[in-house]
Amino acid sequence: MPKSPRQSNPYIEECQEHHQEFFALANAFCGAVKAGEMPPVTQSALDALAEYAKFHFAKEEEFMEKTHYAGAKEHQARHRSLVNRVNEFHETIKSGGVVDLASVTCFINEMTRHDHEEDGPFFEHLAARGASAS
Repeated sequence: MPKSPRQSNPYIEECQEHHQEFFALANAFCGAVKAGEMPPVTQSALDALAEYAKFHFAKEEEFMEKTHYAGAKEHQARHRSLVNRVNEFHETIKSGGVVDLASVTCFINEMTRHDHEEDGPFFEHLAARGASAS
């Protein structure tokens, strides 16, 4: 069976790989919170998530710019909102607070919604443009 345009596009493939890593890190953070890990463990998991989120969103936004994505401004605003949520977790932990599981679960749900509802149209844009990462 031939690959769909969405699967064979290098930009899309790279973003999908990023999403897998992003969700793995988010789930690791969630696992640390759920297990009641000590703050250094939770902080380490959160640091990894925050660093990767910034990397991934920057790369996705680079692709938006290269392909002249019409929805870029709104999409970038959503990225900032997700990064702000991660920063809120940082502030809570830095101030000695505890991040509750419900908040982390809500964040993962927000990321999932973003992936399906906002990245989907962007991927369709990439597929329609025949964008190439080279």
